[in-house]
Amino acid sequence: MIIDGPPEWTSKIKSNDHIRWPAHKIKSFIGISGPYSLKEDRDVFHKRGLHTEIFMRIFENSLSFYSPILRINDPSFEPIANQMPPIYLMHGTSDKTCTVDNTINLSKTLEKRKLKVTTKYYRGTSHSGPILEDLMNSISEGNSAIVDDIVNIVQAQELLQHRKPEPSSYVVNSDFPNYMIHPFLLELAKLVNPF
Repeated sequence: MIIDGPPEWTSKIKSNDHIRWPAHKIKSFIGISGPYSLKEDRDVFHKRGLHTEIFMRIFENSLSFYSPILRINDPSFEPIANQMPPIYLMHGTSDKTCTVDNTINLSKTLEKRKLKVTTKYYRGTSHSGPILEDLMNSISEGNSAIVDDIVNIVQAQELLQHRKPEPSSYVVNSDFPNYMIHPFLLELAKLVNPF
């Protein structure tokens, strides 16, 4: 989330044992390969190695509460619907952990509510690709599409708020190889990564 306001708004506000942010202070939301319908995802996660009992404990045995699609369709969402920020959803087409259907369905749900949503799919990217393999495989600017897209979203928000965007922080000295881990080792890790 991109949150605007003084430091007291950027810190988490606890209410009813759940962490909440005032909706009007959230300037953008970026969702990456998310499990947006937890009831449907529970069995997939179990088959991928996350035992159902642990899965349920993570979500405090309340999949309905933590499932964005169910929350958005709930009548209690109505009062804050008009306060929702622009939403950016990103998902790899080769994701077998949180299937791309999660993002497709959330995008449709948001569009039905007439919320501003931008969705982008990354061909051949797995669940951990955007946050692990893609970043370690190539850390030079322009070689990680998802990072470039996120930086563009953040910089656009900074421009809207009349702030000068910070230069990209993941650009490295060109004397180094443009990967953090040898590509062969990453390919090997993909074979054993359960996610």
